[in-house]
Amino acid sequence: MNTVNYDIVIIGGGPAGLAAAIEAKKTGTDKILILERDTRLGGILLQCIHNGFGLHRFKEELTGPEYAWKYEQKVRELNIPVKLNTMVLDVTDDKVIT
Repeated sequence: MNTVNYDIVIIGGGPAGLAAAIEAKKTGTDKILILERDTRLGGILLQCIHNGFGLHRFKEELTGPEYAWKYEQKVRELNIPVKLNTMVLDVTDDKVIT
């Protein structure tokens, strides 16, 4: 069994998960991991091709994929590790993630 300890593990690589990882990193947390079951980050917003996203956060009108991409770029810039194609099956009371 491969055991690695993290301060924060975020389950889900959609905009909310990416934003949480970014904010955790900005506040000084270094051992962060994002787990995403899909083959890429972005979540459901990848299907939202209409504009209207990003006005509050990024001060520009973006489509769903553009909005998700902005978060993905920041995660990569901050060197936050991501594991794609990773389905979380269980989280124990002892905080062990399978």
